Amino acid sequence: MAGFLRRYLSNAASLGGALVQRLGIAISDDYADDASAPTITAGSGAPSASENNGSLYLRTSGLIYRRVGGAWEQVIGAAGTLVADTISELTSAAGVTVDGVLLKDGGVTFAGTGDLNGNELILDADADTSITADTDDEIDIRVSGADDFKILANTFRALSGSAIETNTINETTAAAGVTVDGVLLKDNSVTVGTAGQVVTDTIAEKTAAAGVTIDGVLLKDGVNRGTLYSSNVFLSAEITGNGGSQDTAHGLGATPVLVFAIPSDLTGGAFTVAYGAHDATNTKTTVTTGEKYRVVAFK
Repeated sequence: MAGFLRRYLSNAASLGGALVQRLGIAISDDYADDASAPTITAGSGAPSASENNGSLYLRTSGLIYRRVGGAWEQVIGAAGTLVADTISELTSAAGVTVDGVLLKDGGVTFAGTGDLNGNELILDADADTSITADTDDEIDIRVSGADDFKILANTFRALSGSAIETNTINETTAAAGVTVDGVLLKDNSVTVGTAGQVVTDTIAEKTAAAGVTIDGVLLKDGVNRGTLYSSNVFLSAEITGNGGSQDTAHGLGATPVLVFAIPSDLTGGAFTVAYGAHDATNTKTTVTTGEKYRVVAFK
């Protein structure tokens, strides 16, 4: 390639009150002055001369400018800072590495440990969802402009107004179960803490027609038609009154403290009952002839 011989242009000029010398770059072997050649100019003030595109201006403060499209553009700032809107990779698919951090194809790869130093990491396009750790040993998760979740040592906390939704929660330690606000859920059972209680409006059976058993008492299809079992409670099968005293074995093992007869079919229109002296084996009831009833006894 011919040319590219460095030379001083013959003229000198004053920019910002400082005498500068223009250094031209010849584009041919001809040493004659070439007015179209880019120049290198130095001075203490900001560049103002209309040099050719491709020219450089070296400011004594360390700033460097280049002439592009008829205007001066700063490329090196104070303290050696590179000033640019875009930095492109030199080698295809190699990316650009800045102090050990690889910027490539929209991703960031740290050569070592990345350190945000408590600064916020923005995650979405409108900058209202982020992760930050500006408080020591605490991670805040912000979604749609609000702090929703907080991570502390051994604790994941949903803040007021936020919820944790999941289909399954498994125990971390084998056989330990999962405790929710003092209630232990373990191996398909629920254990409420000392002096605790379960408060609810409805408990429905899980298996159709199985009813719900609470401490040995089966609640099923309504009390008046169901079967009630307990070591302290007896409910008989349906009995038909005969107008005389009838013994009904209750199996409580002791004389009941309370016995009453419940009519189950009032087809006769009148139902009267009289009670005898119950014992540890039988209840004693006298019911109107033809009326059907059940005996309930409590020990």
